[in-house]
Amino acid sequence: MSKKSRRYTTPLYNFIPDDIVSYNTINVLKVLCSADDILDRMRYDSNIIFKNLRNEVFDIQDILPMDEECLCDMGWGIRPYVNKYYCIACELIRRLSSSIKVPQDKILDIAVGKYKGNKIQIIKELDKFNSFSNNTKYQDIYSSLIHRLVKLELIEKSYIDFLTKSKIYTSTSHTSNYVMNCVFITNKMMKYKMPNFPDYVWSFYCNKNVHIVKNATSSFNDVINTEAFQKTNKLATAHTNLNPLKISIVKSILLQLVSSLHFLSKYAFTHGVPNVGSLKFTMKNINYKYDNVAINSPFILHIQPSYFSSFTFESDNGGSFRIGYCKDGIIDEVINLPISNRELIVNYYKSGKISDAELFIHSDIIENLSYCYKIGKENIEMYKKLTNEFCMPILTSSFEFYCFMISLMCEDSFYVTFIEDVQMQRLWYNLWFSTEYSKMMEDLQQLKLKINVEHSDIIDMVSRYTLRVDAIRYFWDHIKLD
Repeated sequence: MSKKSRRYTTPLYNFIPDDIVSYNTINVLKVLCSADDILDRMRYDSNIIFKNLRNEVFDIQDILPMDEECLCDMGWGIRPYVNKYYCIACELIRRLSSSIKVPQDKILDIAVGKYKGNKIQIIKELDKFNSFSNNTKYQDIYSSLIHRLVKLELIEKSYIDFLTKSKIYTSTSHTSNYVMNCVFITNKMMKYKMPNFPDYVWSFYCNKNVHIVKNATSSFNDVINTEAFQKTNKLATAHTNLNPLKISIVKSILLQLVSSLHFLSKYAFTHGVPNVGSLKFTMKNINYKYDNVAINSPFILHIQPSYFSSFTFESDNGGSFRIGYCKDGIIDEVINLPISNRELIVNYYKSGKISDAELFIHSDIIENLSYCYKIGKENIEMYKKLTNEFCMPILTSSFEFYCFMISLMCEDSFYVTFIEDVQMQRLWYNLWFSTEYSKMMEDLQQLKLKINVEHSDIIDMVSRYTLRVDAIRYFWDHIKLD
């Protein structure tokens, strides 16, 4: 192994070589020859983006390869050479493949080197990288809305200072925002030795498209259809064959999902499209700790951000920043949102008005309950506009967690095992207002009858019910005790 190759054996987390060669020179192809070199460089690019983020530099297009004139077509194949018409990024991807042609959306097997056995996938998105900017008019609206939420006590106390002093930096590019969220989550989780980071590896722009390189992962359906994860006493009726998951698998899914959301809530993370489609899995045994809780599982759950995800963080210089997507022309719409008179939050209840019997929970939980709230179906479009098109951190420890849970409960193999477990059933019951629980379960059953449950169906249902502001913290504090 050459001296230049040996430098890539350094641990990937937060490591950046001193002699990075620019993608703007053909000499980079002399350095990035092997699969190890190429895949390491892809990860180092993410480390540079994160380092810049910590130093309040929010652009990614100066780091990732961009070529406006590349004539390749990633859907059909990549040329085995580089000239003025074919970009460097295409050549690097070709070098990872055993074939000259690299079919779009297909799995590439890494055949040699320390990444041997890894599988990657290239996804094409019709978009372009854009920079993140701080618009003073956006900033004034954001600050005003945050203070309104604080006044309504709909931001947990520990996040108030963190959010009220944040500067908002947004991009009008979905993929720029997606990449920034992936890089941030990955570096933060790797620092704390959590394996639940996104499957994102790298991205580049060529031929008027952004190409995203991901680790190949499995879906939620792959998990529920894995025979080793199913109960041996399978249920069958005249109309359906049901293969319930083992309780250990259900709890493993929940432990990893809730711990991930609990961790990300420290950064006021909002997902944007919370449902099981945003959960990916790597089928390998994993053992790690979070919050002093040992998590052992036959798979890794990866939480995937969406194009609308956003987060807040503190830079190395002590500044606080909110990073997310913002739709063009959203300012005037946000200005006119009727939030000042609590019209966004309908029928919210203070903890002192909730009795032990009504919520079926212990008195110590009552003391920490803070508030419940109901968005209301008539206001859900308003909520989505604020979170997805203006990256507002509204109810970051609550609403989206309910959406993830409802999405999981729509799958019978998960639902049957979950609802039959006494501990799980109690936790589930305590998430809801007791007077609404029966109706909520009826609506859930109706939702489960749909052939394809859309994300919009889930949030419409959740918006109709009274929810706990502290839902993630409550669920985590109790599930981890089992």
